[in-house]
Amino acid sequence: MNLQIKKKRRRAYFQLLEVLIGLFLIVTIALPIIHSFVRTYTEQTKMLRTIELDHLAHLAHAQVTEALYRDAGRTARTVKEFTDQSGSIQMDPSWFQKGSPVQQQQYDFTYEMKLKEQKKKRGQPEAEKLLLQLTITITEKGPNKVQRVYPYLLYVHRKPLT
Repeated sequence: MNLQIKKKRRRAYFQLLEVLIGLFLIVTIALPIIHSFVRTYTEQTKMLRTIELDHLAHLAHAQVTEALYRDAGRTARTVKEFTDQSGSIQMDPSWFQKGSPVQQQQYDFTYEMKLKEQKKKRGQPEAEKLLLQLTITITEKGPNKVQRVYPYLLYVHRKPLT
């Protein structure tokens, strides 16, 4: 009787060892496969965030440019007052998609505009044609403080002062 119990115990230990070896082989095979899917997902999320931030920078560029052209008709401002501008950009909440990795509360949008080149006709006190350097900066809020800088060139034709 004791001999049969000892054989059953040895067999049970052997079966447990077989199961553990089988489990180890399955995990060894499955881990690299799962890792590749996780890695692909994280890279796709990073790329999606980059694409969405680029899109938001272009929308911010359009917003600043539209405000600039509306302001270009005002002839009372000097070239220096007109070009040396900076400030924050108020983003329209409809620009942010629900469920996207980029949300409005996560970023600060600022711009800076500098005069790069100007041309004026003889006898005119102010330049009519201006080439401006517009720099849009998107700063991530939080501990990382990652900044993305988007430079643009703008051409503005102003009405001459009379």
